[in-house]
Amino acid sequence: MLKRNIFALTRRDAESLLPEEARLQGWKLTEAADIGAARRLAAKNSFFVGIADFSSFQPEAVFPWQDELSSIHPRMLWLALVPPELLDDLQFRKDLAGRFFDYHTVPHDPQRLLIILGHAYGMAMLNPGKAEEQSKFNHSGLIGESPAMKRIYGDVKKAAGVDYPVLISGESGTGKELVAHAIHRSSGRREGPFVAVNCAALPGNLIHAELFGDESALTAHGEAKLGRVEAAHRGSLFLDEIGDLSTEMQAVLLRFLQEPVVRRLGSSREIPVDVRIVASTHVDLEAAVAAGKFREDLYYRLNVLRLTPPPLRERGNDIILLANYFLETFRGSDSQLAGFTSQALESVANHAWPGNVRELLNRVRRAVVMSENRLVTPQDLGFAEANFSNHRIMSLEQARTAAERHAIQVALWHAGHNVSVAAKSLEISRMTMYRLMEKVGLSGEKPAAGNGTVPFAETDVDPPRGAAPPTPSIYAD
Repeated sequence: MLKRNIFALTRRDAESLLPEEARLQGWKLTEAADIGAARRLAAKNSFFVGIADFSSFQPEAVFPWQDELSSIHPRMLWLALVPPELLDDLQFRKDLAGRFFDYHTVPHDPQRLLIILGHAYGMAMLNPGKAEEQSKFNHSGLIGESPAMKRIYGDVKKAAGVDYPVLISGESGTGKELVAHAIHRSSGRREGPFVAVNCAALPGNLIHAELFGDESALTAHGEAKLGRVEAAHRGSLFLDEIGDLSTEMQAVLLRFLQEPVVRRLGSSREIPVDVRIVASTHVDLEAAVAAGKFREDLYYRLNVLRLTPPPLRERGNDIILLANYFLETFRGSDSQLAGFTSQALESVANHAWPGNVRELLNRVRRAVVMSENRLVTPQDLGFAEANFSNHRIMSLEQARTAAERHAIQVALWHAGHNVSVAAKSLEISRMTMYRLMEKVGLSGEKPAAGNGTVPFAETDVDPPRGAAPPTPSIYAD
């Protein structure tokens, strides 16, 4: 059985805070009645979650103690037991929101506290504090465990096993260059160079020299300037935003693909080059070909193997996984940031992410700089409390399907992914449940352990009703 050691800063008997069955489920609460006892416990034990009892201590005592204990266990998430009258204090409410993952008013409900505790413990376990923990979700530089990303990992493996051209399409910010890197790292060319060229950023009058070199432009050592293609010899050449190439350069690139030799500007000498071409675009190349803006013959030369990394909104719980991964990456070893508030996670889960992974990365980077609390808030991430500007507009039929999908996800989540129990909670038959699951595109299979999802199932308690909702779900694909 998984043992869950919880620290409680309280003058009460910590075991009395939880129902009797909690001990049988592996929960163990250890209390400290003063800062000296708390220091000794923190030095000898590893805690993922701490409870601060404001009915036992005044806030002016708790907050310094919390800061000291958090310096020992910086990844620990905190819950608060709060007398209702303290919530009338505006400054206390601000401190509570910035320092604590969640709270419960006193007198408390032991069952309710156990649910909140399970949620906090699950989120703390999801937040890896060591590089080796993060590596479980890292596939040649790509992060994620959603079904959509697992399909990409399979495609990357297949593409790496051959030397054909690859075309990576998809929305901006989805990580097309990371996919190209992953193909290179997994291929037989991994020891060779990976040279990236942003076709959209190259000036039209210099693009030929940049790609194929210039005999007349000498380096400081008196040598001819190598082009990007030649620099990628025996490696991979990544042509980013290939759809922005001029018609003239499309013809030049086509000739190179047909006969892999380069001729530098100012020279008639042909130099054989061995490169693997990987191209990417956010434009619809098929439409560009139909409109006469992109050469059809070049399109077919490039579109031998096609990979399309999914937009972030289709990646399920990868959104939360990536948010924690970026926070761990950017915060530094001396940072006091311990994670996200439940409201911040809800905002992250419900945002439409028009900028995809790039937008998430930038919002977390902003939060690391701007946050003045131990936990990142929605405001730190740049989310307003009520902002619908980035929410997707959908038809009523789409909204009904989304609502059905969400209701099924919540029911499965509360039922520990037991379809029969979930169907009963929705007051429908098991066969109707399966029919609706098929209609909204959900799988009935329970996710495998270690799949990168929030490990609520490990807490042996129902997820909290007021916690971050299970959208996007572990079943999202």
